[in-house]
Amino acid sequence: VYCQLVDAIYPGNVQMSKVNWMAKSEYEYIHNYKVLQAAMDKCRIQRHIDVQLLVKGKYQDNFELLQWFKGFAERISPDGLDPYDAVARRATNPKVRAGELPPWASRG
Repeated sequence: VYCQLVDAIYPGNVQMSKVNWMAKSEYEYIHNYKVLQAAMDKCRIQRHIDVQLLVKGKYQDNFELLQWFKGFAERISPDGLDPYDAVARRATNPKVRAGELPPWASRG
């Protein structure tokens, strides 16, 4: 989801084809955070992502990062972001096109 937030703010700068939407284990989450960090570096977003905290899935850690993203998006685009088709962007991933997508991610 964080990858999609960066992609919504900076369209086309996240390698959505590398995101593992079916990630269920810590090493798969870490891979996705590497994709996220690469996109943030490419966009020159200077924010430390504490992967070891976030992969644990604790509400507070993830909530704080989501709050930061909200504030960041509002600073970048005070009038709001352009319309973003999350489902279409996920479909750029070959595994998604093959039907490998969790139920929560199959709709917009």
